[in-house]
Amino acid sequence: MRIQKFGAVVWVILSIIVLSTLPYSTILPYSNSFANNKTVDNNLDLKQLYKYVQKSDGNFDYDKSQPIYQFKQNYYPNDYDPLIKLPKKYTQPNNQFRAAWIATVAHIDFALPKNGQDYKNEINQITNNLKSWNMNAAIWQIHPTMDAFYESRLNPWSQYLTGQQGKAPNFDFNPMQYLIDKTHQAGLEFHAWLNPYRVLGLPYTDGEILKATKLTQDQMISLSTAEKLQKLNQAGVLAKNNFGVLHPEYVMDYDEHLLLNAGIPEVRQFVNDTVKEIIEKYDVDAIHFDDYFYPYGKIGTVDIDTFHKYCTAPLNCPNNPTDSDLAAWRRNNNTKLVEIIGQTIKQYNKDNQKSIQFGISPMGIWEHKANDPRGSHTPISSSETYMYQVYADTYSWVKDQKIDYIIPQIYWPFQRDAAPHGELQNWWNSVANGSRTQLYIGLPDYKYTTNSKDSPDYEAFMNPQEIGNEIKFSQLNKNISGFAHYSYNHLLKNNLNRVSSEQKKFYDIKNQHIDYLKTNYYSQMANPVPKTWLSNNEIKPVTNATKQLNPQTGKTEITWQDSPQSHQYGRFYIIYKSSKQNYEVANRQIVDRIFNDKTSQDHQLTLDGNIHDEYYVAVTDQAGIETTSLITTMPSNINNKNNLNIVWSIIISVFIIIILIVLNWFLLIKKQLWQKIKFKTRQFYKNN
Repeated sequence: MRIQKFGAVVWVILSIIVLSTLPYSTILPYSNSFANNKTVDNNLDLKQLYKYVQKSDGNFDYDKSQPIYQFKQNYYPNDYDPLIKLPKKYTQPNNQFRAAWIATVAHIDFALPKNGQDYKNEINQITNNLKSWNMNAAIWQIHPTMDAFYESRLNPWSQYLTGQQGKAPNFDFNPMQYLIDKTHQAGLEFHAWLNPYRVLGLPYTDGEILKATKLTQDQMISLSTAEKLQKLNQAGVLAKNNFGVLHPEYVMDYDEHLLLNAGIPEVRQFVNDTVKEIIEKYDVDAIHFDDYFYPYGKIGTVDIDTFHKYCTAPLNCPNNPTDSDLAAWRRNNNTKLVEIIGQTIKQYNKDNQKSIQFGISPMGIWEHKANDPRGSHTPISSSETYMYQVYADTYSWVKDQKIDYIIPQIYWPFQRDAAPHGELQNWWNSVANGSRTQLYIGLPDYKYTTNSKDSPDYEAFMNPQEIGNEIKFSQLNKNISGFAHYSYNHLLKNNLNRVSSEQKKFYDIKNQHIDYLKTNYYSQMANPVPKTWLSNNEIKPVTNATKQLNPQTGKTEITWQDSPQSHQYGRFYIIYKSSKQNYEVANRQIVDRIFNDKTSQDHQLTLDGNIHDEYYVAVTDQAGIETTSLITTMPSNINNKNNLNIVWSIIISVFIIIILIVLNWFLLIKKQLWQKIKFKTRQFYKNN
């Protein structure tokens, strides 16, 4: 029995040896446990935030005698004003929307290209820079007025692309397609940014426009709306197929600006048709509106005739409407626009197995608590977008889930009493609670270079950590899942030798701000937060993921193949890595995001990483839903060697086992023979 037990033990040991010869990188699916909504760590170590001020010696620093409150105490003395505290540590999440606005109007972020190659060079530089920033989305303004960065049956070519509205570019390629392709190739979502109502990008009394029309300011103002549009067309400012030129009866003339009248159903239908044309012609990831609906500022009764013609029950529609009546009607007009566009996108997604998002970026204040109990603790002297300006009921759009995401432009610092950042971030977080509409925060990088001693935010934006603090603060608000920066050019560092001496200190702070963000907040890549309600198809993981070391370059090469579902519905491939000692899902880092252009089912990526690190390949659909990851294996030639080793190990094991069996049998026979001899011997002695 002892010999038999010994043989069993040897067999177990040999089995372990055989199993240990299996390749260490055997394919194993890993579940990606990244949550759709982040959780707030209630045990975060916090520190008090103080005002950033100029000291008596002229330098700037935090003043520990001036703590910052969530909102100004004397506005609402009956409410408790908590102090603003920041987490001491910031943890970069695996899922976080990161974007920059690229404003083309007035060439804010996009210079007028000289030719097609110049256009390509600029697009390449912008997308490469955003990728280097570890962004995952770009918000491109492709419809800044009633114009287009693409060939359209509805809108003329943009003057910000060709220099004159209606003039086609003399490129030998499709500029919009090139723009989208390069954005995707950089691992970025493409968000098509439209201004829905703006007919003219500048006041019609602007000097350049007056020069083009050869009119004085008084002459231009004295013209009727139709006459203004005619003059602007004759001067080459507006194209003949501009929707406003074609339909002057749809244009509202207010405060020296021309914009479409949102109260007219045909206007809303035109905007909807523009959106429909874009999503039908181009592979965009989102339709994006900014904050320009009705004008900022009270517009009085400029659209009273439209009110009488189109106002219907259940709205209050008297002959002599109050400001409140007009405001409710205007809000309803904007909500109708949002509803029809949302329905158009939803139907297109359903019919074409797409997951196009619809997002809006309003100004940061919806309404004040003094005007509406649902509002924020902000003074009534500050601008808002609900009651008397813009007339965008963004609160309801989030609560009713009419849009997929919202990016309030909270362009004020923590210490701005008129619009305190902490209060507004907390308020929007509470609005998004319970809604599937995702909340991102719009951040004002431009304020570093537009700063001046006369600015109410002068001291705050002499702090290179201001916007970083705003990102850090978001860790306390579970519904905030990303950020958008305004705007692209303000994310680029400046050569201080090329700016004036007066501006040098501001640009120096901006450069410090950029370094601070890159180092502490955007040093790692992230994926946008998934939108489960937009996903149309369940995609399967990729197959045959391998890694090998290229002996010539010394680099690691990752290869994989599509499954039929990942090839058809996959949007981005996500490459993760972790060390072999620490390969839990939560500890993986994203190496790259690669767009699935569907040109091949075989893919390869060359990395500088260590061949001994674990690499994982996952794929997401357009809604950001991610498959399980596939751990890369060693390449087939190495696996063949491993397989050969396995075969020899099995042969040797079987041989040893046979020997053990024979030995066991031999010893058993020997024992029986010995016992028989002993028995015979005893019998012999006993009988004699």
